[in-house]
Amino acid sequence: IDYGAACHLIDAYTRGTTHKLLERLAQGIVDELFGAFPMLERVELTIKKPWAPIGLPLDYAGISIDRVRLVR
Repeated sequence: IDYGAACHLIDAYTRGTTHKLLERLAQGIVDELFGAFPMLERVELTIKKPWAPIGLPLDYAGISIDRVRLVR
């Protein structure tokens, strides 16, 4: 895929939406990528949020997801 186009899509999505959970943000990004790139079969995505309001001395809060396109 065009990695530049994918980066711009992710940037536009994250700036244009709000989510309370990193999990929902990650799934939304995956859905956008699958919609924009029909040949994309799998997405492995890690999101790190620095300064997360957790109340513990952490560098960041983060999640990783791995999604495979459902074939119909």
